[in-house]
Amino acid sequence: MRPLTRIHEMIMDLPPGTIPDLQREALLTELKRVQSEYDLLLTRYDRAVQGKAIVHSILQKSSEEMIERYRALFEYSGVPMVILDHEGRITLANSHFLEYTGFSAEEITSTILFSDLADGPDQEKAREYHRMQQENGSEPARHEIRFRARFPAPRDVSLTVGTLPGGSEYLVSLIDITENKQQRAALAAHNHQLMTLLHLNQMEGEPENAITSFTLRTCAEMTKSRMGFIGFPDQEERAISVESYLTDREG
Repeated sequence: MRPLTRIHEMIMDLPPGTIPDLQREALLTELKRVQSEYDLLLTRYDRAVQGKAIVHSILQKSSEEMIERYRALFEYSGVPMVILDHEGRITLANSHFLEYTGFSAEEITSTILFSDLADGPDQEKAREYHRMQQENGSEPARHEIRFRARFPAPRDVSLTVGTLPGGSEYLVSLIDITENKQQRAALAAHNHQLMTLLHLNQMEGEPENAITSFTLRTCAEMTKSRMGFIGFPDQEERAISVESYLTDREG
């Protein structure tokens, strides 16, 4: 029953003469006006509630779709990824990271610090990178470390670290650059050898001491040693003269 209907009925049921006819009509007219305003407000309220429900539904659906989208990107990116908490502990790892490191989700999630997976000398470096990310906020950073995990030998990896919304979790992606670094090192060594041979060829006619000094210094650089011996064959004398060298290079 509408709220003012009962009042309207009570006025109509009053015995004749209780209220003058003019006052009765004025009162009924006012009740009708108030009822109309009430009905209008109720309609607006219902529409607002429905609109709010629609907006909530849209926001909820958008939020769920966004979560699924980020979850798909995290899992199917093709790159090993982990999420770290404020202390640097792994809270979530995608399947590529588990496959790359050889750990299971149960072994690694919420039990292992990411820095513990670095090679011994680089563990402190990994912890320092995490502290730097906490200080720098949302700005992504890139680093290189030696990664141990369960590999027979450490691997070189490039890390990209970003802060997730909220500032208390961090997304880390890894790219193995071991072969790339080995190829670059081999190419650099090859170029060094070519330049050494070219320089030696250009030293023809220079004093023997200069050639010997250059050869010894080059051997120290290429072998990264502090001391050693090198032999110079003499085809005419059928003998080899041996020279020793000592450098201040650390091994």
